[in-house]
Amino acid sequence: MASKQAMNSALFSALVVVVLASAVNGQLNPCQAPAPTPTGTPAPAPAPVVTPTPAPTPVPTPSPAPTPSPTVAPVNPPSPTPPPKCPLALINLKACISVGLGNPLLNQACCSQLSSLPSDTAAVCLCEASKVNALVN
Repeated sequence: MASKQAMNSALFSALVVVVLASAVNGQLNPCQAPAPTPTGTPAPAPAPVVTPTPAPTPVPTPSPAPTPSPTVAPVNPPSPTPPPKCPLALINLKACISVGLGNPLLNQACCSQLSSLPSDTAAVCLCEASKVNALVN
């Protein structure tokens, strides 16, 4: 048994064929009999519609040109702030980078050095120390 979707598709296709077959170029299909035309007296032609001429519109007087606004010199954008520098000696932080989390005594020494700095500056110090450590090793 055919599925419902297949039956719907077949019905839709048949409907499209019927609609397209009934019209050719916007005209009735020449194979079909034309509708009978009524016989009798032709309808009188409609009287031509006369439109009144519009009244002329007055031409407005030109207004004076607006004064140009003064030009403002472009403002230079502020130069970007340079990245912060690490105020600590990087050689002292090299031990912090190489030790990692293993030795609690060295970690305390590193934490005491970095805890006095703002967090972004401490991050810069650790990054610079790791770069130096990577270049040396």
